[in-house]
Amino acid sequence: MALTLINSTHSFIRFNETAADPLCIWGSVDFCLPVFEDEDIYFQFVIEGTESEIDSLCTQTGDEITVELVNECAGASILTFSEKPERYRLSETQVLYNWTHGLPGFTVPVAVGECFKILLTVQATPYGYPEETETFCSNCFERIGDDCYTSVVEYGNDEDAFGFKYCYGGDVDGSGSGGSSTDCEPTIVTFASESTLAIPYTAFLESKYGDFPTVQVWIYDGSGQLINMGITAAFDTYPPTMINLDFGGSASGIVVIR
Repeated sequence: MALTLINSTHSFIRFNETAADPLCIWGSVDFCLPVFEDEDIYFQFVIEGTESEIDSLCTQTGDEITVELVNECAGASILTFSEKPERYRLSETQVLYNWTHGLPGFTVPVAVGECFKILLTVQATPYGYPEETETFCSNCFERIGDDCYTSVVEYGNDEDAFGFKYCYGGDVDGSGSGGSSTDCEPTIVTFASESTLAIPYTAFLESKYGDFPTVQVWIYDGSGQLINMGITAAFDTYPPTMINLDFGGSASGIVVIR
């Protein structure tokens, strides 16, 4: 199985995007994003592969990935970064890479008015030797001389949103929360033979999930399976102090708060 890269849906920084299938709510990003300072550009992406491939990506010391700048996707490297992205294991087959370094030193090889791209090289070695090597090339950037028009692409939130990961999975590199202090473990509330439910949204829950929590309701069907019925939670105010649920009749199941 070839390694594949998953872009965040709302991200302006995209890798291996094709005009026919941009997979972006903004359409194909076919213009050069302006960059003024080294610290202006952050990005993240998810690499997907087999379980053994992702195991190898998470057990290496960071040498499995190279981040560099090129003039064109098939062109020569103009700057290779020594910095490495943070890694977070999302699942058996996915690892999140979070790049928070900006583009250190890019103003040396790139003159004002020149364009460049970011090239990622990812190598998985599931059996101890190189087996899968993939390259992923970004959309275009342009160095500019006026900070009024630069792209400051940074992000932060207290929950996953808009295709970006803020509640990281397993911290591969032991770097703590990686910039996120959010406790991403959900709170589970069980109920039995209830037609309605009112759950106090306490200060403790607000500290974990923010002013606008995500609430899902799972109902037991006749065979004992939990089914997501698409029931919408009602908040008493903003930020909520009470989460109100109407099941449309007697039901049993769980409420998941994130």
